Amino acid sequence: MCETTTLRPFHETILFSLRSCDLATDEEKVRILRLICQTRIPKGHDEILAAIDEVLSTLDIHKWSDTIRRTKESVLAQKKIAEEENPSKGMDGDLDDLQESARSMLTLLTERHPGAPAWVELFNKGLKKLHEATSRIVNQ
Repeated sequence: MCETTTLRPFHETILFSLRSCDLATDEEKVRILRLICQTRIPKGHDEILAAIDEVLSTLDIHKWSDTIRRTKESVLAQKKIAEEENPSKGMDGDLDDLQESARSMLTLLTERHPGAPAWVELFNKGLKKLHEATSRIVNQ
């Protein structure tokens, strides 16, 4: 049975899962990587790649290097597809980014864990994304 929480887009959920798995076993972390490879990811590619580097650096590099490499390649391929589908976003794309950033921040504010380092990091990155999105709109 699923916990009752605020639903969020896949890329936000996977980022939260990656950044919250510091106590997870290697096999549990690899399950997240396999999930990433088997899922269409329309947004958040750079953040997911950064989280993979940050969080999964604790994995045994010799044992899991192929899985990590394939996961990164999958995310990069999906990023390329997303960019080709939407080469120049314009105002509508910027407003979509602003809406997405605001939704992420609302989710974080609803499910507060200010003492948790992963939450604080997500909150700070969310503020930065919100600022970037508003700046692009104001500067158009």
